[in-house]
Amino acid sequence: MRRKFLSVVLCVCMMLTMAPFAFAADDSGDSTNNNVSTGSGGGTVNQAVAQIDNTTYNTLSDAITAAGNGKTITLLKNTSGEVVIPTDKNITLDLNGNTITHTGTTVYNLGNLTICDSSNDKTGKIISTGNVGVGVGHDSTTTIEYANIKAVEGAVITGYATGATITIKDGNFSASDNAVIAGNGNNTDSNATGNPVRVNPNKINILGGTFTGNIKTTGYIACGIYAPWKDIITVSGGNFTVNNGIGIVARAGQVTVTGGSFTCNGTAEGKVGDKDFNMTAAQPVYFDASNPAYPAYNSETDYIKLLGGTFSSDVTKYVAENYTCIQNNGEYTVKALNEVAVAKIGDILYPTLAKAIEAVPNDGGNATTVTLIKDSTEDVTIPANKKVALELNGKTLTNKNGSTITVALGAELTVTGTGTVDNVTHAKAAIWNNGTCTLSGGNYTRTKENGISAENNGGNSFYTVLNHGTMTINDGVTILQDGHYSSLLENGYQNATSGNQGTGYVNGVNAECPSLTINGGLLTGGLNTVKNDDNGTIAIKNGTFTNYTQSAFQNHHIATINGGTFDGANVCAVLNCGACSSVDATHDKHETTITGGYFNGNLKKTVGTITISGGYFTTDPTAYLATGKAAVESDLAGYNYKVANKSNAPATVAPVAPTVDINKLPEEQRETATQIANKLDSNAVTGDGLTAAAKTVANNNTVNQTEATNALTKEGITPTTDQTVRIVVQTYMNINIKNVDTNSADKKTLSLDITPMYRTVATTANTDSAIRLTGADVTDANAVLVGPAGKLIINKPVTIKIPLPTGFVSPATTDANAYPSIYVQHKGYEYTATVSKESDTLYATFTNPHGFSTFTITTEQTAEATLNGVNYTSFQDAVNAANNGDVITVLKDNLSATMSGSSRTITVKSSTGTFNVSVNGETKTADANTGVTFTYTHPSSGGPGSSGGSISTPTTYAVNVNAATNGAVAADKKTASKGTTVTVTASPSKGYVVDAVKVVDKDGKDVAVTEKDGKYVFTMPGSAVTVTGSFKAETPAPVALPFTDVKSGNWFYDAVKYAYEQGLMTGTSATTFAPNGTMNRAMIVTVLYRLENSPAVTGASKFTDVPAGQWYSDAVAWAAANKIVNGYDETTFGPMNAVTREQMAAILFRYEQVKGLENVTPEENLNRFPDQNKISAYAIPALQWAVGQKIINGNADGTLDPTGTATRAQVAQIFTNLLNK
Repeated sequence: MRRKFLSVVLCVCMMLTMAPFAFAADDSGDSTNNNVSTGSGGGTVNQAVAQIDNTTYNTLSDAITAAGNGKTITLLKNTSGEVVIPTDKNITLDLNGNTITHTGTTVYNLGNLTICDSSNDKTGKIISTGNVGVGVGHDSTTTIEYANIKAVEGAVITGYATGATITIKDGNFSASDNAVIAGNGNNTDSNATGNPVRVNPNKINILGGTFTGNIKTTGYIACGIYAPWKDIITVSGGNFTVNNGIGIVARAGQVTVTGGSFTCNGTAEGKVGDKDFNMTAAQPVYFDASNPAYPAYNSETDYIKLLGGTFSSDVTKYVAENYTCIQNNGEYTVKALNEVAVAKIGDILYPTLAKAIEAVPNDGGNATTVTLIKDSTEDVTIPANKKVALELNGKTLTNKNGSTITVALGAELTVTGTGTVDNVTHAKAAIWNNGTCTLSGGNYTRTKENGISAENNGGNSFYTVLNHGTMTINDGVTILQDGHYSSLLENGYQNATSGNQGTGYVNGVNAECPSLTINGGLLTGGLNTVKNDDNGTIAIKNGTFTNYTQSAFQNHHIATINGGTFDGANVCAVLNCGACSSVDATHDKHETTITGGYFNGNLKKTVGTITISGGYFTTDPTAYLATGKAAVESDLAGYNYKVANKSNAPATVAPVAPTVDINKLPEEQRETATQIANKLDSNAVTGDGLTAAAKTVANNNTVNQTEATNALTKEGITPTTDQTVRIVVQTYMNINIKNVDTNSADKKTLSLDITPMYRTVATTANTDSAIRLTGADVTDANAVLVGPAGKLIINKPVTIKIPLPTGFVSPATTDANAYPSIYVQHKGYEYTATVSKESDTLYATFTNPHGFSTFTITTEQTAEATLNGVNYTSFQDAVNAANNGDVITVLKDNLSATMSGSSRTITVKSSTGTFNVSVNGETKTADANTGVTFTYTHPSSGGPGSSGGSISTPTTYAVNVNAATNGAVAADKKTASKGTTVTVTASPSKGYVVDAVKVVDKDGKDVAVTEKDGKYVFTMPGSAVTVTGSFKAETPAPVALPFTDVKSGNWFYDAVKYAYEQGLMTGTSATTFAPNGTMNRAMIVTVLYRLENSPAVTGASKFTDVPAGQWYSDAVAWAAANKIVNGYDETTFGPMNAVTREQMAAILFRYEQVKGLENVTPEENLNRFPDQNKISAYAIPALQWAVGQKIINGNADGTLDPTGTATRAQVAQIFTNLLNK
């Protein structure tokens, strides 16, 4: 130690170790007057200082002398003087709430001593007013269970002892002018070369307690723990506070900290021993081996290692391997890396993602993979010359103050995996890229985004992703933002010339011309979902972009869209600029090129150009079409238009007045009907659905100018030299007024059958309104019929506007122009129509998304139920349309329906009050709040035909199965109610196949049985049934059918045999047909091609993914040329994509139309299929035809499964059905 006084004391202590007796002063300090009670062998009670068992002693030294090993000396009162424990003693000193005071070393242990305090308040103390509280000698053992030790030089010190062991478990320890705990050791041990060795070190173990260090002497500093020589000190607990000093100072030895806290205040300007530290700030830990006066240091063995603990400043320098120092709110905690590691590179752990990135080598050839292994809150920068592959690994990275991840110019970052990158700070991004960044996974968001509007940022708003470099976004990425002030993703600069790196180009900091490629991903929200800004170049090839505020995509510079879905349903799908008024050829070209994609919303250009050559659109893209392109009707549900190649002789479109038929009406209704007919005009049916269908017809026109001119001339209309012959497709409605009833005071009715029509005319008229067709009453005709005419097929929603008879509806209020809504019944649906007045005529206007037939307009609501915002005229229709989990609101009392088809649970509520409702025979009372539920379980799900939930089966009947020979027959139910579907499984023995499955009712009448995919199903009648199955010997497959996986008796055997013999289908190998294999688009087209005897094909197909020389190349080219197949777009066919059932129906439908065969008329109502709502609009006519012609059937569970894939066996059966119908 640093003081001469302490050295003297310790020398005295060493001398005392040679004395075979104990020293201990009494309470008064006078050891000659002990007042011992001879009768008891101890002291009188009022003078006793200590007690062993039942014996008391007037001095503590007497008690120590008398104590046997293992005994406890209990202090009975305060005492003073030095206490020495001899080498041969093994005792416990219980302070018992009392105090021992001395001016020198108060307690000096040479043996084995345990110090404790059994008092309830733990008020026992050991005080040294001038030196050490507890000192120890050679090879001694000192255990402090609990004590309050207060000293000047040190609370507990080893002195020059060796081999001593000190264990401190709890208590309060303080030193007013030195170290609280100190080891000294012996500097005489060394090896032959004079280097220090650890022969018999002291061991100090600190498990707990409170330790306070202070300093009084000028020029010195305080210590919590001082280890100048070769002691082994372990700290696993305790709270150390050092004022103006250092928590742990080691000059040699081994100090290990696994727990506890070290708080150091003030400065450390002064000495410890002979070392002058002169630190302006106090330190928790310091190891110093720089002073040659301390030769005990051995660099190979001496250390401070931190494996735990909490510190008031950074102690990273002393943290052990595989441990780390974590800073949180001004505290530094040492933790094992495997507990707190945030990231790893290979098997190496890192406490933060930033530390892991620091470890990535500069200018590495390949990117170094860094894996996030725990959620982390930090700002991360990828420096220049580093290549990092960040695996998010399902974890979340959140920023502290800046952008969450910043990629510097010259750096490369690739992000993969699931997980989230979040930013919660105003004007900061989740990803800010100035270098090269590829996002191939992850969710990027701003969870605290608060942008309120384009004018109000709400105090926290910014781009979620900001690209000022080169960026690629791939499939598997999600980028989200709920705000309405900042765009979700910006590529480029808000102001390229600002000179601010946040908004503009800065040389050496970011890229002059940022570029972004989007290959996929889900991007939602923001003022604009994607904003391509100043200097930015963007290529979008795929992905989904959804916006609710301004636009799904906004462009200021150069943009190419080759694919992707852009949903700006109520705003813009594409917005070219927005507020700009001019083009800057350097920074803001405003050039948008669209070659493909799906666009729901408006297309808007305020400046620059939008050029469209492909894609699907909900709004008419005609104004932006590239040369040689036309907008035609879409073949995809949800889109009205698609862009196709313009035909060689495209026509224009012009709607004209309808033709109206009232001749089938009773005489008394014709006058009123005539009034309606006179008011009907070309606006009776409007909307993109009509326009798209008409444009398709116009683009398919084949009448050329010469043919049109000849047709006009033939009718005596000779074009003059200044007239241009135009070809026009006129669209009109063929309206048959079927009923007009305005006599009833309660309910007025108007029924009309509306059929969209078109005709192609050649005309010399300059305007559409001037066209006059030839006719009996036309003397100034300038147009003639040419080309096709007929029904116009409209599969998209349209707006219908019908004039109403006088008095049909009265004003709802005193406002003569305010009318109540009225209702339209159509195909089982009920629409609400608004009533408006134009001049002196009332009109009913409504949206119709369900095609055309009879529309009945009434003043009385007849709907019985509402489902998903759609009114149904019957409760049964609503139940048929309901999917699992749907809620139906009934509008009337005492309604009933049956559930069948797929298994599902529905909830039924009332519109108001309570209504009785019945499903499958069970009646319940529905209210407007929670409603009641009904569950139907289809037999294929393993339950009865109507079971579970709230459905009961009132009456069931037995299903009896006769025993069979050469096989087994089983039914999936023993009893069933009427109307339930029962499935029978017939399993033949080896060498046999099913011959027949027969079902009869109780009277012996046959019950119809249907074979479905190798099983037999029937509908239970209202009686018991008997099931009989028979089997016959298997007939070996003929040599002509070489497939080992197609056996006689298989349900598909005959179909495969037929397709094989007709040369339509071959095997997947010489011996396998793969009946359960998936049929792809190339295969189905090839079958049709073979059916046509593989005609010669000139030239390749237009599809870039159908290269020449493939087994399917000619088939695809032939099918496309004959308009049997369409691609996904103008250049993509998808030959290897699995063909769905609805795609196959559409291909066969077109094939039949091209062949000019009969019965190619849609005729089947698909409403009986519970999944009919899943049919794409383009496939409805095809499936109506295919089901009606029994070419395609429903599945065993009652569904049509339009989007399900077809197996090769199913396709063989379909072609067999097609060619043998």
